Amino acid sequence: MALPSVRSRDPRLPLDLERTVFEISALSHPRKIPNLMLVSHRVKSWVEPMMYRVVVLGSYLPTAHDLPMLTYDIFSRLLVTRPPDFFTKAVTLVVDLFDFRGTSMAAWESLECLQRIVINTATLFPVPSPTNFSHQAFRAVTHLEIFDEAAEQTIAGIAHIPHLTHFAFNDADLSAYLSSSVFPACSRLKCIVLLHEADMYRVETLLDVTDAFVRARQTGRVTDISAFISNEDMSWLLKVD
Repeated sequence: MALPSVRSRDPRLPLDLERTVFEISALSHPRKIPNLMLVSHRVKSWVEPMMYRVVVLGSYLPTAHDLPMLTYDIFSRLLVTRPPDFFTKAVTLVVDLFDFRGTSMAAWESLECLQRIVINTATLFPVPSPTNFSHQAFRAVTHLEIFDEAAEQTIAGIAHIPHLTHFAFNDADLSAYLSSSVFPACSRLKCIVLLHEADMYRVETLLDVTDAFVRARQTGRVTDISAFISNEDMSWLLKVD
């Protein structure tokens, strides 16, 4: 009986299966992606974009969710040095822009698939920079969470986000202004979440204007953002069609 050929004993996986194995590994353990990138050039090309699927800037979040952390300087350099299409299908969520420090919004134009943003508006649009939610970087955004006490003129800009369906904020003082001046202009808005730390008493206007309103107890900046990343935030699910 003929012995198996050398080719038939080749332990290498088919290329498509090999790619699947590395992609699953990268998605399961994002902080290990830099190690996977060292395996070979082709593996690097497969998994590196996954490292930026969720971009975390700043130092607030714990490592419990196994997410790689980026500094402002590193992310700014990546936006400039990577090919124009590198981030096109990679980044879907940018969270915690505590370390944003007013990077030019022009650098964000390559983030065409950006769908979810958790921000502090004071760092995204620092004085005297104008608020610009109509920027191209927001053209695909559907979920927006604002974790600061934004001024009325700042918050009004969310009406210019064309595909915004879910909005969360934590400043009850804005309730009346939002319900009368902003939400009527947001035609696609399905869910409004007020994140609160104690019993709220200034939200009656929201309850009267829209049935998309949900209140959720804010357990802390880190916990809330972490739940948002890991899809544990059930507030959104209450109103999703």
